[in-house]
Amino acid sequence: MKKNYTFYAILLMFPAIALVASSFSSGVTGNAVSGSPGDGGSTCTLCHAPGANYNATAMLSTTIPGGGYTPGTTYTITLTASSTTSRHGFQMTAERDSDNGKAGTWVITDATNTQSANSGTHVTHTFTGNSQTTWNANWTAPATDEGTISFYAVVNAASNMGDGSANDQIVTTSLSANVLGLGDVDIAQFQMYPNPTVDQLRVDLPQGVASAEAVVYNYVGAELLRQQITFANNSISVAQLRAGAYLLSLNAEGAQHTKAFVKR
Repeated sequence: MKKNYTFYAILLMFPAIALVASSFSSGVTGNAVSGSPGDGGSTCTLCHAPGANYNATAMLSTTIPGGGYTPGTTYTITLTASSTTSRHGFQMTAERDSDNGKAGTWVITDATNTQSANSGTHVTHTFTGNSQTTWNANWTAPATDEGTISFYAVVNAASNMGDGSANDQIVTTSLSANVLGLGDVDIAQFQMYPNPTVDQLRVDLPQGVASAEAVVYNYVGAELLRQQITFANNSISVAQLRAGAYLLSLNAEGAQHTKAFVKR
């Protein structure tokens, strides 16, 4: 009896076709396709076939204030999509404008609809998340000033016709944020303790200030001590000072503030 090998071959192809049709409905976790410069401009066209028009749009928004981000601070990044179809996928990332290197740290806050991708440098949708039009994730700014940082996102408005990755519409969007200037951080927010002190005076820098120069004066304005302060090295030895009242001036890139302390 002659076997119909063509028939069996077609049967074997069905699982593969189904896999291709659904593979990226759970999000792209192994490819960088946000459309960013650091991703080489790659988008969902890597696996999806554009050509349809669903009037798709994409918009990024953040809780970063207008003045810019503060190093080490966590913000919420929101991506919103709109189209005439009901299925959407996305991927987003953050990069330094200076060299297009990845910047900051992503934290997944909605594991039902979003997930980490590419070793944490991107955020993408889950299988459940492709029924959404708004996705949120937290992003923690770099610990130090890395200049302007831009957020990039790609949205795939997917066909509902059961044709796998064909007949989709792909759109991109981006948003930039500058670092908050030290003058805006307000150097006056620094804390020093204990006050009064006997031998050591500790200085806590305001959030967003990585280092500052500390200068100790007596009350007639004579400089007595000068030291660089960082988060790791924030202790000033005042054991050699006589008992009395002193001034501590903190200076960081043009911003300055002075507070009084007592040495016992």
